Amino acid sequence: MDRHGGIFDYLGTATILSPAARLSDSLGLGQLGSLALSALLLAYLFWEWKGTFGGDEQRFLWTAALTQSVVLLVVPFGIVSNLVLLVFPLALILAVWYARQGRSLDAPATLVLLLLAAASWLLSLRGLEQGVPSVWVLSGAPLLTIGGLLWVRWWSTRARTWAEIGARWA
Repeated sequence: MDRHGGIFDYLGTATILSPAARLSDSLGLGQLGSLALSALLLAYLFWEWKGTFGGDEQRFLWTAALTQSVVLLVVPFGIVSNLVLLVFPLALILAVWYARQGRSLDAPATLVLLLLAAASWLLSLRGLEQGVPSVWVLSGAPLLTIGGLLWVRWWSTRARTWAEIGARWA
């Protein structure tokens, strides 16, 4: 490695499109599809933030985690190293999963976090060698995280609803 290796290698990458734009291009949706996908994601995010004000701390943390996931999809210069921003959303998902499953989740949660750390490091190195990271990694990881966050919201909302219904019948 020369004296300018490491982080400076990212300066030479030609990836200036957002993962959403690259995903739209790979699906044949073009620039209009890219703009529509980004606008849809941002509109949903703003709608969630609107509902967060006046809510509780859990709703705020969930919306902040969603923001980190959506931002990874819409900001330009998508590189694999940016996926480190998914640590907080994934920790939130695992915390809710842990609350639901209890101590039996210790080993699987630790394994998921270790695999995530190893995969992000290996993918970052591979992305530098190839010059352009995979669009499926750059868009897939945030989309899976958004799916996990939506599951967390659905499960916690459903659990509260069932608890309220149970309290009425008791």
